[in-house]
Order: sequence, then structure tokens, then C-alpha cells
Amino acid sequence: EYVTYFQDDYVDDLGWEWESTTSGRASVLLPPPPLPGSGPSELPKSIIHFVGGTVFGSYPQKFYSDLLMPLAEQTSSVVVATNIPVTLNRNPLNHLALSKRIVSSFREAFFDILCDEYGGADALKNVPIVGVGHSLGARLQVVINTNERLYSYALPRAGNVLIGFNNYGAVQSVPGVRTLRKGAADREKYVNDMNRRKYNGERYDDEFDFNNDDYDDDDDDAYLDEVKDFFGLVGQSMKSALTPSDLREGNLEFKPSPDDVWSDVSNGVYGKRIERNLVVQFDRDRICQGARLSRCL
Repeated sequence: EYVTYFQDDYVDDLGWEWESTTSGRASVLLPPPPLPGSGPSELPKSIIHFVGGTVFGSYPQKFYSDLLMPLAEQTSSVVVATNIPVTLNRNPLNHLALSKRIVSSFREAFFDILCDEYGGADALKNVPIVGVGHSLGARLQVVINTNERLYSYALPRAGNVLIGFNNYGAVQSVPGVRTLRKGAADREKYVNDMNRRKYNGERYDDEFDFNNDDYDDDDDDAYLDEVKDFFGLVGQSMKSALTPSDLREGNLEFKPSPDDVWSDVSNGVYGKRIERNLVVQFDRDRICQGARLSRCL
């Protein structure tokens, strides 16, 4: 019910409407169709690739319509909004995997919807593509353009608009990760203690079977309660995506790490590929790092 509610397409009174890709991973905001007999659709002045923040970026046509609709209308652009899944099948902190999915979703929207609407890729070759990201989406736009494989796979960008950029670690950015990390550390300490006792021939009671996918939920329930209070049903999905293996191996940091991202930006890797950037910082956003990003650029 949660997913179905937010997947309905939104149509506004002026004729602009969202068209979803076959996979449902991206939505394209298109202008009203031309009047009969007036010829083909006029080319947009730009193609805006939008990626939103955590949770809200999962349904951008709902949560970001007040931003994207006037942006498209006032700039005579089309918007491709790629959805951020609430979770991935694997560790949801892996932003390389998430960025790859986002790039694939954008390519699907470009070739299946925009090329069909405007007469093929050749007709759009001179239309600039501008990335726009908010919060997590701003970080992902940077990751896409600093990772060599992602950059070569993504369509070339004329520039990026980075709103509320956040490159803090997972503990500071994601509710409940601190609790999960503590639980993982406690489990590691327990395993090391049990191995020491076995080596010394001591008897012990094994509370956990670490070869089983079932695991003790006490610490994770604290995490789930924390996330559910804030995001309701989303918390259940986020918890299920972090597997027992992730918890045992300590995979509780973003990939790439914050240090890796800052290094790529400071060393000019990002700036050489995306020379035009608009960084937007909110005065009351405590986790926005736009000022530091601007200094690095």
C-alpha cells in the first residue's frame, strides 16, 4: 500500500505530466504536447537530471513537485527524476551500487522516452544535460562524476546544481547506524572472546549461531524503533537490507567513504569533469556542507 500510493502519476492543470519508464525507476516531466498540425515537439533548452534525498528521493514526483514543476516551466526544460530505492537488495550504504542504478535509470529514460519524444539521440545531442541533486542526491551526483566507470557510463553533463550537499559519514547521516555499529562491535567482541576460550579449552555457552542468517535482534530493534518513529514503514525496509553479514563485517559506512569523496573533490577529479557548478546551502540545515564543497571546488 505504501509503494502503490506514491507511484501514481501526477498530472497538473497546465498540461505538464509525468511519464514513467518501463522499469518504474525514473519519471520524466514532459511539457504539454504540441497542438494538432503545429509540427513536432519543440526541443527543450536543457535536460535536468534530478536526484533527491533519502526516502523523499524515492518518490520525487510527489515530494519535489513544488521544485521541479516551476523549474521545468520557467527554464523550458524537461526533468528526468530518477528514484532512489528505499533499500537495495544489498547494503544500502553502498553509494557506488546506488549511483550505478541511478545512471542506468537515467539512460533508460533518455533513450526510451526522450528520444522517442524528440526524434532520436541525434536530435538531442546539442541539448545540455544538467544534474540537480538534493542532500543525498547531491552526493550521488558527485560520486557519479568522480568514479571512472560511472563517469564513462553516464551521459556527459554541462554542469551540476548541488543543493544541501551532505558528505558526513553514515553514523551522522542515517538514523540508527550508530546503534547498529555498536551491535556489530559487541558481536565481534563476543566472537573473539569465544574463540579465545575455545583455544584455551574453556567451556562456554554459545548464545549465537554465527553460521545462521538468524541473529539476535535486541540492538537492531533499537535502531528500528528510531527509524520507524521518523519514517514509519520505511524503517522496516531499511533494517531488512542490512544483512547479518553486513553487521558482522562492519559494513556500516558509505562506499565511497566521506574521506574518499573529499579527496576526489579536493584533488580536482570532480572539477575537471564538471566545471560548472552551482552550490546551494540552507542557513538552517545542520548537515549541509555546501560551504566546504565550494571551497574545495
